[in-house]
Amino acid sequence: MRGSFLWAVLLLMACSAPHVERADTTAETTSTSTAVALPSTPQSDWREFHGDGFTLRTPPASVVDSTKSHPNDQPGIAIEGPTIRDSTGRTGPAWRLVVVTYPNDGGRPLGAWVDSVRTERNKASAGDPDSLAWLSPPDSLALGRQRALRLQPFCGDCEAYEVYVAVPRRLVMFDIVYDIGIPGDRDRQRALYDAILSTFRVDSASVPDRRPNGR
Repeated sequence: MRGSFLWAVLLLMACSAPHVERADTTAETTSTSTAVALPSTPQSDWREFHGDGFTLRTPPASVVDSTKSHPNDQPGIAIEGPTIRDSTGRTGPAWRLVVVTYPNDGGRPLGAWVDSVRTERNKASAGDPDSLAWLSPPDSLALGRQRALRLQPFCGDCEAYEVYVAVPRRLVMFDIVYDIGIPGDRDRQRALYDAILSTFRVDSASVPDRRPNGR
């Protein structure tokens, strides 16, 4: 119980603060291995993490640390698997899901928010749809019972996705990158990320009440 509570508090602090505090890494798994399970469905031993307005379940070997999203350098937190070594000798986390939370007190709709992201980034492409950096319209998908929108930003040699979902007074973005720095089988990683995101639930009780005197 105490361990689960500490992880919940850590994730809540990371998602709600503009400057994310670095997680306690004393429990981080640093040994390398090629035998790390990447389940394709949620498991009974997965931990529940509480973010700002949402909950998420992840494998018990996950560690949490402050980071930035890639390729757009948004401050957030990373939920990572243990360090592994692939057949070529490269080492890195078995999985890595970055969570970025934005304030949305005005209740801006999800679609309008994502459209504004596309508009701003496409300005850098000089309005040229043939540019590699041009952001195409988002795909629609479901995270648990919530509608989400997914963008695919240009990432050079890597493959990146940004999944946006609305929670009370917040927008949450999940950043997923397939890259040599995150070694392992991409199909298995993709299935794991799908399984983790399928556990997403809105948790309005975890959002602070900002009305005067709570009224």
